[in-house]
This record gives sequence, structure tokens and C-alpha cells, in this order.
Amino acid sequence: MKNLIFAGLLSVMAACNQNNNHFAAGTYVNHAESQYSVADDTLIIAGDYQVTRRTTYHRIGGQPRHLRKQFNGVWDENKKVLTLTQTGTQLLFRPAKKTLLLDNSTYHQLN
Repeated sequence: MKNLIFAGLLSVMAACNQNNNHFAAGTYVNHAESQYSVADDTLIIAGDYQVTRRTTYHRIGGQPRHLRKQFNGVWDENKKVLTLTQTGTQLLFRPAKKTLLLDNSTYHQLN
């Protein structure tokens, strides 16, 4: 009986681990600049699909501004896309390259 319970517990744990492995949680960064401004963007994505976006930007010669936003995401296993529920924005993951795409911007994974 103990072996049966232990085997069942292992099966549940393996299923939970499989669900978390399909998606690349972590910290992603992007740096962009033009002749007018500079921006650094960080996306922190937790395993429960919580996304924190921290942005620092400033016009050349101006004072930096800092923004922080929180989002909830929904993972679409078929499309391999995380959709932010508040905005409908989609994050496309490329785990082999350790990057994600947000609109036309490429973010590089730090961890």
C-alpha cells in the first residue's frame, strides 16, 4: 500500500514538473536607443505566469524615468505564447536562443 501511495505521489510531482518546463520563466532584458532617447526594459516572469515589467528611459540630456507594471499571463500550449490578460500582449518564447519577442523587440534571458 505504501508503495502505491508513493508511486502516485511521484506521478503527481512529475506531472507538475512537466507543466512548469514548457515555459521559460526568468528575467529578460532589452536595451534600445535612438538619437533622442535611451530605454532599458526588464521583464521578470514567474512560473505562475506573473510578469513584472520595469522600464527606465530618458531623453538624451534629460532625467531618467522609472516605470513598473504588473501583469497576469495565460499560457497557450498550442501556440507556445504567454498572453498578458490586461492588455492582450503576447510574449513569444524562443528557449533554444534564450530570448523572447514582445512586438518587434527581442529580450535576452539572464537566468
